[in-house]
Amino acid sequence: GPPPGWVRDPRLPPCTLRQALTFFLDITSPPSPQLLRLLSTLAEESSEQQELESLSQDPRRYEEWEWVKWFRCPTLLEVLEQFPSVALPAPLLLTQLPLLQPSVSSAPSAHPGEIHLTVAVLAYRTQDGLGPLHYGVCSTWLSQLKAGDPVPCFIRGAPSFRLPPDPTLPCILVGPGTGIAPFRGFWQERLHDIDSKGLQP
Repeated sequence: GPPPGWVRDPRLPPCTLRQALTFFLDITSPPSPQLLRLLSTLAEESSEQQELESLSQDPRRYEEWEWVKWFRCPTLLEVLEQFPSVALPAPLLLTQLPLLQPSVSSAPSAHPGEIHLTVAVLAYRTQDGLGPLHYGVCSTWLSQLKAGDPVPCFIRGAPSFRLPPDPTLPCILVGPGTGIAPFRGFWQERLHDIDSKGLQP
């Protein structure tokens, strides 16, 4: 069994720290105010502690920093480099990072036994092209997989994001910046209903 004092994180399967950071957790998105607040409690330098606490608690300052954030788009590693007195224990890090959550873009009725992902390989430079090169959260890793390679994953339901129960009702799908991935499964299901249930397009 696990050593005394260890607590299992229900979000993650048994794995090494390297596996958790490679396959399951988002380490590239800019830190949230909640994570900045946590980092402030771990900073040993008072100036860094005050700066992190101010960013996490002052919405206006955070909004201003957020604009700079998206200009620089710092990863957690870059934030830790900016505030070097922060000593972030690995177990605490594992509980605070968000999970990688690409959207399933296929309908099980149309493709039973399969899961489709719609992913664009992302690589970009921040600071108007003058900053460091950043890569997509998991798109680069996915692009390097070979046929037959295992992909660690889990399915998270979205009860409020589904088609109407009546398949004859029309739908207007609007994706403000989300792209087609969230809706691809919807039109696959509608097309499957048209073919299998004799519905009118």
